[in-house]
Amino acid sequence: MNLKSSRSKNRSLPTPRDEQILRAIATHTYLTGEHIRRLFFRTHDRLAARQTVGTRLRRLRDAGFLTAVVVDGGRGAGPNAYGLTPLGSAIIGVPALRHRGRPVAPRHAIEVAGFRVALELALTSEDGRLLSWSGERELRGQSRPGDPVPDGLAHWQLDGREGLFALELDLDTESFGTLIRKLDNYTAWWHQRRYRTLNVGLGLRPRLVILTSESRARRLVAHISRFRNMGGTIAVAPLAVALHQTLGRNWWRSDLMGTSALCR
Repeated sequence: MNLKSSRSKNRSLPTPRDEQILRAIATHTYLTGEHIRRLFFRTHDRLAARQTVGTRLRRLRDAGFLTAVVVDGGRGAGPNAYGLTPLGSAIIGVPALRHRGRPVAPRHAIEVAGFRVALELALTSEDGRLLSWSGERELRGQSRPGDPVPDGLAHWQLDGREGLFALELDLDTESFGTLIRKLDNYTAWWHQRRYRTLNVGLGLRPRLVILTSESRARRLVAHISRFRNMGGTIAVAPLAVALHQTLGRNWWRSDLMGTSALCR
């Protein structure tokens, strides 16, 4: 089905909210139904029923915009995450992803999306805003060879201030040495101001947020504490803590060598 015939067949699709959903999925590659519910089906402090969200997502699937996929490592009947079809990508003007075999939503992409959702809602609850979130695929296209490619780049506003942070989410699937090499790359990124390729027009120096397991977070803090001139601020927290204390309360921060809030 081509784009023109699809619009003719589905005259009521996509709505402006549907397009927001498609764009968010393009940013994160995959979102679960619950991610979509919390981001786009909220009125004040009330969430729409899961059945309402499921019905809308089924409509978008039936229209050929979405595909439902199994989350890597998940259990149960599934599917439980949503990606864009080539038609869905064309509707919002982004390149379609190419898959080999049956698409599977990696746990890493789902965890990154979960943190983004938690951050946006936490900021909103304190009269702040998530001004923008750039995903790994977009950032890879903006980065120069050799630059680190964060899992996300968040531009936030809170208490009359704005800030920027790059996210590295580590699920202990890589060695600790690999994580330290990434950290060294970020040090050069800061000292040489190479982050400006991702930050055109904002003029903000991004912090680096690293979310990982509790044991690795302790090991990482011990490593960072031995240095004093890494070039930028690093915040470290266990992922489980970050999802519940999303604005950084009780996170470790390198510039204070102690706990503080991420967005303050």
